[in-house]
Amino acid sequence: MDVFAASVFDQHGPAELSQGNWQDDKPFVAALYTSWEQQYADYLGPDTASRLIARLARSGALFQHHTPATLLASIDGCTVGIAAMRPLGELSLITLLEVVPAYRGKGIGSQLLRAICSGSRGLMAHVSIHRPRLLDLYVQTGFAVLQRSVVDHHGHSLMFDVVARLDRSDRY
Repeated sequence: MDVFAASVFDQHGPAELSQGNWQDDKPFVAALYTSWEQQYADYLGPDTASRLIARLARSGALFQHHTPATLLASIDGCTVGIAAMRPLGELSLITLLEVVPAYRGKGIGSQLLRAICSGSRGLMAHVSIHRPRLLDLYVQTGFAVLQRSVVDHHGHSLMFDVVARLDRSDRY
């Protein structure tokens, strides 16, 4: 069963959307690692963040996403963004929404989030409290902030805002 309608890949936006193997795209993965280390450093400090990302990379945990529900965003043949979700019964959990720093603010995150929304009736996500622009993007796309929650993330207690979008009404 296809998660995304074919029209998702034909939509106009700043990037070309596709599905495929991103784990072997060394420049993209390196950019993701750098971004993740910066994000975790907000919680844990730079040294602990670097060690955590290295441990997660070695274990393969950074690459465990529901492949049929993963979208890639590319510009001029270079992967610059990714979004993934995992089904959880009637809802799906957005497990990854990331645009490499050099391409943020260009509408790619919005394009990915709209596409992810087209593939699921109900969605939820955990948004880092250190990423207010990302939280704003979710709210602008019709998500509601449900609560602030502490999540045990690989042995570290991290604070997130829990957001959900429970219908298909479009506010974008």
